[in-house]
Amino acid sequence: MDLRRGQKESLTKSDKGLEFDVECYHKAALNLRYACFGLGADGRLPDNRYLVYDRQTASPAEEIRVTQGTFAQLFRFHVDLAKLPPVIERLVFTVASEGPENMRHLEKGFIRFLRDRSEVMKYAYEGSEFTAERSLVICEVYRKGGDWRLAAVGRGYKDGFQALAASYGGAPAPAAGLAGAGFSAGTGLGAGAGTGAGTGTGAGGTPPAAAPPPLGGEKEISQMALPPGVVARMQNLIRQATGDRQYLAPLYRALFACVNSQPEAVRRPVRVVMVADASGSMYQMYENGRVQRAIDKLFPLATVLHDSASMDFWAFAAKSRQFDPVLMENVRSYSFDVSGGYERWMSMLNYQYNNEAEAMRDIMMIYASSREPVLTLFLTDGNLSGEWQIEEVLLKTSKFPVFWQFIGLRGSEFGILEQVAELPGRFSANANFLKLGDIDDINETELYSRLLAAVCHWNSEVDGKKLIRD
Repeated sequence: MDLRRGQKESLTKSDKGLEFDVECYHKAALNLRYACFGLGADGRLPDNRYLVYDRQTASPAEEIRVTQGTFAQLFRFHVDLAKLPPVIERLVFTVASEGPENMRHLEKGFIRFLRDRSEVMKYAYEGSEFTAERSLVICEVYRKGGDWRLAAVGRGYKDGFQALAASYGGAPAPAAGLAGAGFSAGTGLGAGAGTGAGTGTGAGGTPPAAAPPPLGGEKEISQMALPPGVVARMQNLIRQATGDRQYLAPLYRALFACVNSQPEAVRRPVRVVMVADASGSMYQMYENGRVQRAIDKLFPLATVLHDSASMDFWAFAAKSRQFDPVLMENVRSYSFDVSGGYERWMSMLNYQYNNEAEAMRDIMMIYASSREPVLTLFLTDGNLSGEWQIEEVLLKTSKFPVFWQFIGLRGSEFGILEQVAELPGRFSANANFLKLGDIDDINETELYSRLLAAVCHWNSEVDGKKLIRD
């Protein structure tokens, strides 16, 4: 079975065996380190001996072992799930560049699952799917009820192995990369090695270089000069950014710092709506996880600005539709799983062309009468359909409490969106445009600062123009 990014499959229902091999291969002029992290329910290493890599080649009872393959770029983990202690809930397989090069230099890579030397499942990817990432979480094996399941993840991080390990609560000593380094038993980490308070990793995020105090933790948040309700909301959010959702922690940390410097943005609830282009030209961006990465980055903003702890979500092509809201429970693989995932969305919305104006009209039917300001984050790759219709919608809706923050990804032909902030004839300044080649072209701090500035502007417009009527 060939897996696609975001796909999940049972490892036990089709074959009762709990013992298998995980083979990793990467064709690249990179110095790579492979590792398997055995994590607990909180998404952290309960025991550093369950970090298996070139300097610690087996877990305590040899439930996990790693060996080099027949050539330098091939490594194999042998796994016996039946031997794992109950405290281990998840195995995370990773690869990291030990030099300055990033995964963009990767020609191709794959991870495959073998039983009795026969391939059962395979997940393959290429360097073109990544930008500045120096480490990847390739896949995860995790308990779900009485089942063990496999998830093809393909999520990248900007920092290398040391920071990735710290984010899971480990603190391995520096060592030469695997390529050409060979294996030795070494002394490993040992049960007493420092565990630190790692803060997790996020899509395109930057894990901590070491295991620092939990910046953005409850104590630090309580000291921020913000309304008590917002402080309580932020404390609750950081509590939830653990386990499967641990990758959200550094995103929240960056956002919290920005909120603390722009408190005007959170003085009142603002509902956030994400609208994503699901026409055919966007297919690759869904397939390689770029749209999911945008969801990952925008979701924290939505949950901090509004106490619903959710982000409304729409997708559009020729038609538009509102889907289930993005929640803590579904954010991790939203674009791959919710309502059948992006391929199903494209089919039901007639992916052959995009109709932005129609989507905007549909959204206004729902939110025009809102008693709260609404921030609409509208993702598109350009080549707009009906620019004058978009202008008409913006003019007609400028008396309602809905702000259009257009975000251009990858495309180059954005037409009217390039001048939307200066569009004349509107009752309120209700639109802005941010052009990016990729969602990771802008770091989290700058992204959140710019979006919060838009929220501050919009709050002023709502009050000054009295857009919300009693």
